[in-house]
Amino acid sequence: MVTERILIESSQRGVSLALTRGNRLIAFHCQDQSSENIVSNIYVGKVKKVVRGIQAAFIDIGDSKDGFLHLKGIDLSRQPRLSRKVDFEGVDIGNYLREGQRLVVQVEKEGFAGKGPRLTTSLSISSNMLVLTPQTNKIGVSRRIEKEGESERFKRIFEPRLRDIDRGLIVRTTAEGASEEKLNQALDSILQRWDALNTEIQSAMDEQKIGLIGRAESFPTRLITDLASRDLEKVLINDPDLFKEISHYVTSEERSFANAISVEFDGGDIFGKFGVSEQIDLALKKEFQMSSGAQLVFEQTEALVSVDVNSARKSIDIDPKVGGTDAQEQLAIEVNMEAAELIPSQLRLRNLAGLIVIDFINMSSAEGQDQVLAALEKGLQTDPATTRVDGFSDLGVVQMTRRRAGKSLQASIANLKDRKPGSIIQEVCERIVTDIIRHHKNSKNSKESGEYLVRAEQKTIDYLLEHRTNYLSRLEAAVKRSVGVQVEPDFDVDEFDFSLVE
Repeated sequence: MVTERILIESSQRGVSLALTRGNRLIAFHCQDQSSENIVSNIYVGKVKKVVRGIQAAFIDIGDSKDGFLHLKGIDLSRQPRLSRKVDFEGVDIGNYLREGQRLVVQVEKEGFAGKGPRLTTSLSISSNMLVLTPQTNKIGVSRRIEKEGESERFKRIFEPRLRDIDRGLIVRTTAEGASEEKLNQALDSILQRWDALNTEIQSAMDEQKIGLIGRAESFPTRLITDLASRDLEKVLINDPDLFKEISHYVTSEERSFANAISVEFDGGDIFGKFGVSEQIDLALKKEFQMSSGAQLVFEQTEALVSVDVNSARKSIDIDPKVGGTDAQEQLAIEVNMEAAELIPSQLRLRNLAGLIVIDFINMSSAEGQDQVLAALEKGLQTDPATTRVDGFSDLGVVQMTRRRAGKSLQASIANLKDRKPGSIIQEVCERIVTDIIRHHKNSKNSKESGEYLVRAEQKTIDYLLEHRTNYLSRLEAAVKRSVGVQVEPDFDVDEFDFSLVE
C-alpha cells in the first residue's frame, strides 16, 4: 500500500500544505498570512435589510461587511430553534425574514470584490468521516463508496441514533470499511461539538448579542480534516507553534479520523526533502512532459481550460511490425492512454476547474476512444471535486467539467508571492533561510566546521538581526552551526549571497 503524507511549511509569507502519495505530489494549497478563513464560521446575526426584488437580505454579523443571505440559503424545512418564529407560508423572502430579526447563520462562501460573505441558515459541521447536516434523520453516503452493502451498514448503525437528535448525516469516503465502534466514536465526537455549539448559540441569544459564536478550523487543520484518507501516515510540520496547534487538534479529534495519524515536527526544508518544490515548479508550467516523450499543454482562459495532447512522435517508439495507418493508430492510443491517466492528477494539482476541453490525438477506432474515456474516468474517481465527462465530440475532443473550489495553483502562488509594502525584505530573509538549509543538506562539507556568512544590503541585515528568532536562530538550529552577517552596500534590496567560512 502506498502511504500518504501531509507536509506543512510556515513562513513569513504564509502557510503551505502539500499532500504526497509516495514521492508524488497530489495536491498543494497555500494561504497568505494576512488571510483569514471565515468559511463555515457560525454567527448570530441581525437582519439589516430585506430586498424583495432579489429575494435576499443583508445580515449584520458584527463584521465590517454585512453578509448576504438569499432565499435559497434559508432552510425552509425548519426554523432555527432560537430565533423568532416567522410565517413559512408563501415564497416571498419577506414571509421568512423581517428587519431586526435575529437568526443563526453560517458562512457558505467568502466575500469578494468588496461584497460581504454569502450566508446560509442550514448549519452543518464536519469531521474527517462525517458531516452533521440539518436534514432531519437523513443519511447520505458518498458516491465514491463502492463497497457492496456499506450504505445499508451505515444506515443500520446511524439511523437509531439520529431519531433522538433531529439531524442528518453525510458519510464521507474515508468511512468506508471503518468498524462499527470507530463509526460510533466519530458520531459521538461530532455530536459533542454540536452540543457545545448550541450552548454558545443559547448564550448569545439570551444576551441579545450578535457576532461570531463558532469559528471554523484554521486553514491547515481544515485541510487535514478534508484530505486525510485512510492511507494517510503522518503529518510533518516545520513550525513549532503550528506543530503544537495541529498536534492538539489531531489528538482531540482522534475519534473523528478514519485512522491514527502521526504528527511530527521537522525544522528543516520539508518541501525540498520530499521533492515538492520541484514538482510545484513543474505544475506552474504550461507544458507537462510525459514519460513517453509526449506533452500535455495547459491553457487557462476566463471561459475554459484547454488541454492539448502533443504526441512528439519522434520520441516515441512504434512497433516496427505495425505499419502505415495501424502504426499511427497505435501511437495515438498509447499516447492518449498515458495522457488520460495523467490529466486527472494534473487538474487536481493545478486546481483547474470549470469547463475543460481535452484535445486528444485523433483516433479512428471507437474502441480506442472507449479505452481512453475509461482511463480518464478512473483517474477522476480519486478527485475530491465533483467532475463530469461528456465523452468525445464529433470533432474528436473531450469536454468535461470540474467543480471550482478555491483558486488555481497559479493564482494561489501568485497571491502568496504578492509583494505588499514591507514584505520584500521578509521574503528575502525567508529565502536566505531556505537556501542555506537546502545547500547545507546537499553539501559534501555539511559535517565540517565553520560558520555560514550571509551578505546582504543594510536593511536586510538589520531586519535579520531585529527578528533573529524568526530567521537566524531558526537557521542556526537547522544547520547546527553559527550564522554571521555582513553588509554589502552595493547589493540591491532583493540581493544576497552566502558562503561557508572557517
